[in-house]
Amino acid sequence: MIFCSVRHAAMVPLCVLAVLLGGMPCEAGPLERQTANKSVVRSFWTDVWAERKFNRIDELFSEDFVIHSAGKPIGPRNAFKDWVKSFFSNVDDLELEVLDIFAEEDKVITRWICRGRFVGNMFGINGRSQRIEFTGMNIMTVRDGRIVEAWVERDGLGLARQIGLVKE
Repeated sequence: MIFCSVRHAAMVPLCVLAVLLGGMPCEAGPLERQTANKSVVRSFWTDVWAERKFNRIDELFSEDFVIHSAGKPIGPRNAFKDWVKSFFSNVDDLELEVLDIFAEEDKVITRWICRGRFVGNMFGINGRSQRIEFTGMNIMTVRDGRIVEAWVERDGLGLARQIGLVKE
């Protein structure tokens, strides 16, 4: 079997033509895979965090997905979905803005800022509808079009100060 390897965007039309004329399968090159992986992660931020479509988690994440957050693994996928819903129940007017997104091989890195009003309970502290804002970064591994693992680091100390858990 002959593969038409797409290594540069300029090659895409030639690869499409080769597939149409010769029936050859087209294998995406590294740049195209990175672009596709970024698209999967962007869909997560847009569909789940911006549009609150929690069922998209089932489509975008592998069943055995695990996220490592605040030193604690959360998984599989259904446990992660519950964790996301819980976060939304604790923060009203939640907005997550992606500031940067990068891809390298099967990793997609995003830098973001989260804003909202703390109304629920976090770390044993009850919210008083105070504004919160904190930054973070995620490294997500994407395989076969699904997110399989994530590592998140966020400004937990800044958030703890804002909700009154830690005094300055």
